[in-house]
Amino acid sequence: MKKNGKLQFRVSSRENGAPFKWLAGAFGFLEETDISQKTDMIYQDAMTDIDTTGYAVFGEGTLTFFKRLHLTAGLSYDVRDMEGNKTDYGVAISQDLDNEELLPKFSVGYDLADSAFGYFTVSKGYLSGGYNYCLATDNASFTYDPEYTWNYEAGLKTQWLGNRLQANLAVFYIDMTDKQVYEMSSGASPTSTVDNAAEAHSQGVELEIQARPARGWDLSVAWGYTEAKYDDWIATEWNSDYTDLTRTDYSDKKLPNVPAYTGHVGIQYRHPGGLFVRGDADVIGPLYADHHNNFEEDAYCLIDLQLGYECERFDVVLYGKNVFDTTYNTIAYDWSGEKMVQDGDPAIFGIRATYRF
Repeated sequence: MKKNGKLQFRVSSRENGAPFKWLAGAFGFLEETDISQKTDMIYQDAMTDIDTTGYAVFGEGTLTFFKRLHLTAGLSYDVRDMEGNKTDYGVAISQDLDNEELLPKFSVGYDLADSAFGYFTVSKGYLSGGYNYCLATDNASFTYDPEYTWNYEAGLKTQWLGNRLQANLAVFYIDMTDKQVYEMSSGASPTSTVDNAAEAHSQGVELEIQARPARGWDLSVAWGYTEAKYDDWIATEWNSDYTDLTRTDYSDKKLPNVPAYTGHVGIQYRHPGGLFVRGDADVIGPLYADHHNNFEEDAYCLIDLQLGYECERFDVVLYGKNVFDTTYNTIAYDWSGEKMVQDGDPAIFGIRATYRF
């Protein structure tokens, strides 16, 4: 069970054409999570309580030179305080996690023309640490550390034909340290845990096109290619028959559950009277389900369709998701040489009605 509350505010400079623009703000949240683990074999429950307090303050400013060159600098200060307590078969575990991070961002942009904008951005990011509530039996195994990234992106954004055609291209590189990895192991008691690998990277390219070829028609196309690999990670783990610990080198292995490519095509026609029809196709490329790269998931395509009527007071939409009932896996893992999967949703058809008072 999870309870949470959030609060956020921000202020910014006026859009008056001045050469300097700025934005500042803050947000905070409280979250309480209660986790109960039950088993039919042992008549005792494991209980874990996690309380999280988080807040951040941030600011960003952009200075424009010669009406074309834009220099941006930003900084965010992020704090996460977590308290975790677990009672498991009479064993009590308690540990606090305190994360404080300064996250800078720098960007250079240039208006190549009235309809073309080029940019380069560098930013630091992190993913907070957390708790292994499923497996932990002591404080050492109860927590895992944050994951850190440096993100580099360069791109080009363009507009054509009176803004009826937009084409954007971006290339990126992400350098990861203390990479968080999700692992599963089996034996007498199947377990799962999050651990920190050493170093990894992700790089790729993304292309996006949006067009309005005629009145009422909208077309969108997107494609992305990603290569994500471990650069340096030697893990200590059990051998196949769980009799001894071995060292396994995962360097140059691909990160699990990262598709080699993704694609999207969407087309919609909207009549001035309120009727519309829309179709979307999403392609997910092949990926590996395990760190060893032994189990490869095949690429698949999902088709969604909508037919509806929209007006000022109400909407009625007939929809179908995965209309061809494609079989696919949303999650897959290596479970001691066997592949364990979670099936994706089958074909779903329905009707959605909305009325506005």
